[in-house]
Amino acid sequence: MKGSTDIISFFADHIKPKRYLEIGVSQAQTINAVAKCAEETVGVDPNLECESHINKDLNITFHALTSDEFFKKHPDAKFDMIFIDGFHEKEQVRLDFQNSLKVLSPDGWVFFHDTYPPEEKYLSRNYCGDVWQYVWQLKNTLDLKDFEFLTLPWFYGITIVRKRNIQVDFLPLSKQRGLLQ
Repeated sequence: MKGSTDIISFFADHIKPKRYLEIGVSQAQTINAVAKCAEETVGVDPNLECESHINKDLNITFHALTSDEFFKKHPDAKFDMIFIDGFHEKEQVRLDFQNSLKVLSPDGWVFFHDTYPPEEKYLSRNYCGDVWQYVWQLKNTLDLKDFEFLTLPWFYGITIVRKRNIQVDFLPLSKQRGLLQ
């Protein structure tokens, strides 16, 4: 694996989201990879330059807005998979997560980046900021009967939160792939 893009696109390939939202597009590596697995892909980043990195051959809609502005303009949107990798401050990540829950479909997935800084030097906003603090706080306050929660300690940390409506059944997928008889 090369980085967080590989992890997110791996999950997208298995989740097959109808609608994917990425907050914080940057160089568009992740959004371009995930768009190959999703029916509709939406990217949000206030930096208009990000749009130049988006693969025009893919079904990606880009919004040059802050995430707060996007959620305000699209309160009825629904997404199956959301990747939060925008402004690296815990207060903004908190707002992004709260707003994401409002547009997350039942059994939807939220992915956070920068949740496991490997060393103290990665605590600056250029790297992980204090995103990890919010995620630790969230883990200890989230009602885990309604959510599944996992932090992977690779590539500055990726935390996965799944809104649990029903338990995911991997048995049919395993049979389809010939893993079970």
